[in-house]
Amino acid sequence: MLGKLMKHDFRALSRTLFPLQIGILGGGLVATILSALSIRLSEASWAGANGSNLVKGLLLASSVTVAVLIGVAIMASLFVTLILICYHFYRSFLADEGYLTFTLPVSTSNLLWSKLLTGMFWTLINSVVVCVALAIYAVFGTTTNTLVNADVLSAFRQFFTEILPQASQYVSIPVLSLETVVIGILGLAASLLQIYFAIIVGGQIAKKHRVMAAIGMYLLINMGVGIISSIFMSVVTFGEGVALPTRLRFKEVPAQQLPRSEATSTSTPAVHGGHDLHFVASVLERWRGATSHREAPNDPVFDRSMPERPAPRAPDAPMLQPSLGLDPDRFSLLKKPLR
Repeated sequence: MLGKLMKHDFRALSRTLFPLQIGILGGGLVATILSALSIRLSEASWAGANGSNLVKGLLLASSVTVAVLIGVAIMASLFVTLILICYHFYRSFLADEGYLTFTLPVSTSNLLWSKLLTGMFWTLINSVVVCVALAIYAVFGTTTNTLVNADVLSAFRQFFTEILPQASQYVSIPVLSLETVVIGILGLAASLLQIYFAIIVGGQIAKKHRVMAAIGMYLLINMGVGIISSIFMSVVTFGEGVALPTRLRFKEVPAQQLPRSEATSTSTPAVHGGHDLHFVASVLERWRGATSHREAPNDPVFDRSMPERPAPRAPDAPMLQPSLGLDPDRFSLLKKPLR
């Protein structure tokens, strides 16, 4: 039954969306021709009649204006397609056609799945048509002397022959392509479901201005989803490109790539209690050479065979004398009367 519903919805949407796609391709071809004509007119030199420059300017201005308007219309077709899909959903559930829709012997989930899948299908078709029209314009509408722009073709060729092989050294291209497709499809489905939910809730809340209510509900839903997603991403994060601060884990560097200094290049690790004694001994030897070249008996590398030097004798300190008490004249100043 779902297949029959999708067939009916596809036919209902194709009455308006199929001519729109044909118009996009036709507009792309016209914009391509006008753009190529304007480029050639701007580089050509007209000589002869006095009004030749005026005619050239008028043709150039008109061709550029029409090409720009057609390009804007092609980009706006994505929004128009979405509006037509939403209008078909609104008419099937909340308008007079909704009475006939709910009399069908199918479940509500099948109705929603049919609207969702057909809307996604026509959105993808419209995206492909727009990309094809832009590619035609880039290849044929930006050339000056030849029919085809060789720079654009070389850029496409370089992308597939040089950039992708280099990128494959760091990431898996098939896995990345699959992830991009899956994320794109899920994102499109989530966007359409948000719009459908806003239309249904807005139609139930308001009885007269249902469209305005649906737009307001969509804004509220989009705001709530954004807040929830930001909270979730701040709590649970994974993958590459996660915002800092976060925990970082570095890979262990191989032994042959570790940096070495003069102090540890020839020493062998002898760790007792968490310290490298050879390293400590070499540091002490450097300190000893930089100061007085004296050797300490407690040094692990102290040579016991060398004769000990006699320690210098400290001078005798004078003996302390017993205290004679306080000076009687010390506090005489405090006993003087104030004047």
